[in-house]
Amino acid sequence: MTIVEIHDEKIIDLVGETDIALSSGQIMRDNDKTSASNSQTTSSKNDRKLEIRTNIDGETIVQGLVSVPVKSYKDVEEVWKQSLAHRAKRVEQLGKKMHSYEASTHTIVTLRVVSTNSVTGLGTVGKVQFVDLAASDVIPKRASTSSKSRSTPMDNMLAPIGNTNEWKYANKSIAQLADVVNARYQFSRSVPYRNSTLTHLLSDSLESDTKVLLLACVSSDARDIQNTANTMRFAAKMKKVIVGKATKHTVSFA
Repeated sequence: MTIVEIHDEKIIDLVGETDIALSSGQIMRDNDKTSASNSQTTSSKNDRKLEIRTNIDGETIVQGLVSVPVKSYKDVEEVWKQSLAHRAKRVEQLGKKMHSYEASTHTIVTLRVVSTNSVTGLGTVGKVQFVDLAASDVIPKRASTSSKSRSTPMDNMLAPIGNTNEWKYANKSIAQLADVVNARYQFSRSVPYRNSTLTHLLSDSLESDTKVLLLACVSSDARDIQNTANTMRFAAKMKKVIVGKATKHTVSFA
């Protein structure tokens, strides 16, 4: 199990500093079989380099990320609680407000699931990702600079996002996610996954051989009608994206 957050286009390992990681964590490697030219690099708190890479099996991974084994929901819950506790301390040390920080941060939890048939010795492997995108409901709406200014569909979708430095990276990553969805919706040959850290990390989950479930948060309050309409438009496009049919991946543990 791994947990990362993307803030200001930088990857931060939330598991690496937990007690569980110190006792049983393992640093993810790619066995030096990937190309350095296909990586994005950032640094964690303890100066481990976190690189987005494609391993020999074609899977997108974050090299240098700490992964911890979990066997039950209780284990997952404990890792999650410890990760949030360490993040709260870090944000407090930075002198930032937690609510504002969380609203401009993407969080990705990845679980690698392995099951084994005790009779045949064959196993199945898979990956489940839970993604909490940066919020837009608490971001001040951008003011119109001119009464004659024209808005594009992308401007309408990003209307709740301000232009301050604090939100510019969230603005960019959400815009790039929209570009990826548009490219997949239009069956484009080239999909711009690598234009942002968020879409690069999620490239496996938006390609073939996956199942995707999008939860769109909307409001019945008339004051939120613009946000609700934009969210529904994005969800409608996402629904039309064909990601392919998920298949079973079997391995032998005999």
